[in-house]
Amino acid sequence: MRLTEYTQLTDIQRCLLDEAERVMKTAYNPYSNFSVGAAFLAQDGRIISGSNVENAAYGSTICAERAAILRANAMEIREFEQVAIIAVGKDFDTKDVTGPCG
Repeated sequence: MRLTEYTQLTDIQRCLLDEAERVMKTAYNPYSNFSVGAAFLAQDGRIISGSNVENAAYGSTICAERAAILRANAMEIREFEQVAIIAVGKDFDTKDVTGPCG
């Protein structure tokens, strides 16, 4: 794995990461206290984002990536070029790379 500093990212990569961080703060996570934000770059240049939403029935939980894709689908956007995912735990550190949920 190659680590890249924020300042070394392209303008669009910084926009994606900033949007993922912004939307991460809207996560509903009363069980895990783990917030995730995802931002997708559509082929037409739009950025579509989503955050995780937990449910007491764990299988009904919606990950941030799925939330963003569902939102994009409602906008008839189905082609993506890039994605940024960011996560943070309320009571624990998340220094490891956050991978996509599915």
